Amino acid sequence: LGLMQHKPVPAAHSCDARQATRSLSSLARAAAWQESLKFLSSWVQRRLQLNVIHCSSALTACERAGEWPAALQLLEEALGGRLGVDAPCFNAAISAAARGTQLSHALQLLEQMDLLQVAKTVVTYGAIISACERSGRWQLALEFLVSMESERLSRNTVTCSSAISACEKAGNWAAMLLLLEEMLCRGIECNAVTCSACISACEKGR
Repeated sequence: LGLMQHKPVPAAHSCDARQATRSLSSLARAAAWQESLKFLSSWVQRRLQLNVIHCSSALTACERAGEWPAALQLLEEALGGRLGVDAPCFNAAISAAARGTQLSHALQLLEQMDLLQVAKTVVTYGAIISACERSGRWQLALEFLVSMESERLSRNTVTCSSAISACEKAGNWAAMLLLLEEMLCRGIECNAVTCSACISACEKGR
């Protein structure tokens, strides 16, 4: 979506904190990553206080635009500036790395969460399993499915579907069907990714 389809975003110099949050959220929905970074830069130059919500929105804009280098740099600067980042910030950065097929960067971010004692969420695991799937690392994807339950986080459609897709792409039909069976037994809803992987497996197995 283009910015022209959204309401005009107030200039940074005319915003208070709440307006900034709304503006950056609008830019994130539009995947307007450059405008988001310019907005943040303007606030920093004027020594106005940013918070984790502002950072998370800008990271989401980068992630949706597929700009993983910008997302990683922004997160690094936020950490260096002692802004303080939370799980949604890391989740957006990991998702950006996943979209760019940058599994090594995604894994580094996951380690950084542990070092900073930032609690992982189901979204975190969905992002890292997606990174594994895009990089053809089906075994690692399955390991993360197990890891998330050891942290008392329940699997959902996104995590299971990404793992199933990883197995399908690797030609591991047995693991894929086992995951599908587990999904059905747990009452986890299948989505288009799950169905597509299963159809592809059946076609290749003919």
